[in-house]
Amino acid sequence: MKCWQQAGRGISCCAVIAQNKKDRNKIQASGHYSGNWQINGCIYTSELPGETVALVPKIAFKGFKYFFMAKKENKQAGKTAKFLGDLVSFRQSLKLIHWSITGPGSYETHISLDQAIDTLRDVTDRLVETTIAIEGTLDIVVPETIKPEKYIDHIEKFYTHVEETRKIFSESFSQSIIDEFQEGIKQLLYRLKRLS
Repeated sequence: MKCWQQAGRGISCCAVIAQNKKDRNKIQASGHYSGNWQINGCIYTSELPGETVALVPKIAFKGFKYFFMAKKENKQAGKTAKFLGDLVSFRQSLKLIHWSITGPGSYETHISLDQAIDTLRDVTDRLVETTIAIEGTLDIVVPETIKPEKYIDHIEKFYTHVEETRKIFSESFSQSIIDEFQEGIKQLLYRLKRLS
């Protein structure tokens, strides 16, 4: 998508450029397609031969973007909401582990898990609230939480999952919050391995 102020016409314009045949068909079916790139006072100069462009005034673009931007944004919001739900479920899984620990060293393990749960609760809450402030309301669903049998493997795998997924957050302050989450996991792993 490209948006600009149309010189001499007092309007802001947006252009959505087709990336493939499916997109071209959607643009042409929308009725906003123009072969000479001029619609409703908006003019676009093509840089590529055979380029297909949907062209609308920016004021109308909000309702028009459904076939490109809304689909992309909804997909991104879905990934973000799923990730946040995963964080909550992981924290709950630590509580299930906490309740089930018995035997030698169990008291120290209980304390370590409780400290991690408190840390991750605060960090998760901050990340959720910050993300909603940026992206708006999210449909966060917490998946079913199952007590893992090999809890150290479970914690290490979740650390890797966070590292692989965190790129969906572009803001540096969101990344800083995730750093705190990951630090909490690493501290927990250190204590559990030292106590086991």
